[in-house]
Amino acid sequence: MGERKGGVGPAPAGLSGLAARLRGGSGGPPSVREGSSLPGGWARLQSLVDSSNRLGTFGFCIFDSESRYLAVNDALARINGIPVGAHLGRTVEEVVPDIGARLAGFVQRSIRTERPLRHVEIRSRSPLGVGNCRHWLVNFLPLRLGVGAAAVAHTVIEVTDCTTVEAAIEDLFPRSDAPEPTGLSPREAEVLALIGLGKTSKEISAALFISVETVGNHRKRICQKLGLHSTAELASYGSRLSWQRNGPNSGSASSR
Repeated sequence: MGERKGGVGPAPAGLSGLAARLRGGSGGPPSVREGSSLPGGWARLQSLVDSSNRLGTFGFCIFDSESRYLAVNDALARINGIPVGAHLGRTVEEVVPDIGARLAGFVQRSIRTERPLRHVEIRSRSPLGVGNCRHWLVNFLPLRLGVGAAAVAHTVIEVTDCTTVEAAIEDLFPRSDAPEPTGLSPREAEVLALIGLGKTSKEISAALFISVETVGNHRKRICQKLGLHSTAELASYGSRLSWQRNGPNSGSASSR
């Protein structure tokens, strides 16, 4: 049987046993008619794959409850470096061993919680071992193709170029080496952030709806916890921290 573009493995009445049959197990290839008890699920699945192939801008696949590929579009096949048909019925760990265990974990989590996992950043080399490390933005969306037939739709968009540009921009504005404060309460961290923006005690009091005396107490405790010994040191620390976190425009930020 020839390779089909953007493949979907024909579905039996449930997903149980489908992966084995896609791998060429006993019983011969399943018939498309066997999917008729999945209220239009398999037809919709094929429609999704066809649509993703027409767009051609992102990888798309469907995993079963064991993290095996049930459907794969052409773009994902190119990303993984193997034909569509070579995916079907195989686990993600078999197809992309470097990151397969991590992806399978996301699949299982999405199925277990019945909640989508969106905008997960993945970093890996090409499965072909060619070129530099690549960056991907991926989603996991739980779905059901029939009674007891849990599955997960998975989309993949490469963001390597965007990540490279962002890194270059950050290099233009190197951050200071001010350490992150530890041991501060959430309120003390707020006060320190506002000090770093050049706010006076009166301005901090108005921004946080606390008294000027309370601001002064917070300043004393911050100095004690961070080992600072003067107002100048406190202001310098806050300013460097604000630069480190927010870049050169941090001084113009408005407090709420």
